[in-house]
Amino acid sequence: MNRREAVVRTVAAALGLSGLVGAQKQKLVWTDLPVSLVRIIANPNLLDGRRVRVMGYLEYGVGLDQSFALYLSEIDGKNANDFNAVSVRHDTSKLKAMMGKNVFLNGTYHAPHDGYESGHNGYIDKVSDLRESKFGDDKK
Repeated sequence: MNRREAVVRTVAAALGLSGLVGAQKQKLVWTDLPVSLVRIIANPNLLDGRRVRVMGYLEYGVGLDQSFALYLSEIDGKNANDFNAVSVRHDTSKLKAMMGKNVFLNGTYHAPHDGYESGHNGYIDKVSDLRESKFGDDKK
């Protein structure tokens, strides 16, 4: 391991970036980087094409196609505030089962390159490890 790799590993460990891991050959590889939806929306090109791990409120997106979106909050989801959301492209039956819940998911993020057609704030596909979050307010 060279000095640069040692420094990167130390900083990643100090910051809790478990998405930065070393492979068998001591080559650094990014896998499912934990990131906030705020960071994705604010800096879409920085994460374009990367595997990310995000949490958000899953609800129907805006539009006639009844697509799904991951929103920053339940309030944004209930009000279809697509400015605070990223589209999710995945198996519809699995998404429907998690609708109206805070969820974690891993997927590949794609920044918008052609305007609204690719999703207002881009989209996440190749979704894996979709599961409900146990964090957040209890439903009354």
